[in-house]
Amino acid sequence: MVDGRLRAWSKLPGESSRAYAAFLEYRDLHRGRTLWKALANYRHTKEQQNSTERATSKPFRGTIFDRPMRGPKKVVLHGYWIRWARRYRWRERAAEWARWVDRL
Repeated sequence: MVDGRLRAWSKLPGESSRAYAAFLEYRDLHRGRTLWKALANYRHTKEQQNSTERATSKPFRGTIFDRPMRGPKKVVLHGYWIRWARRYRWRERAAEWARWVDRL
């Protein structure tokens, strides 16, 4: 916040924490960012967190959790990411953030 005004990339009034976290994932991709790349990054991060949690807990023997995943995972863009991107103007906010970073 500068002079009582929100920066374009700050959490907007009415924007949920989940929507803002998704925006940050999108924003932090820098140049060449897309919703698909942001969602893939987000899912990858969540999978790493989940695998760490599973590694510290007792493994499930004889279940599907023991079987390795085969092949690349297909990333399907969820409708709420599209709605959030439009409603909260992710493209414009991320571009404003990039201009600010470039000035530093």
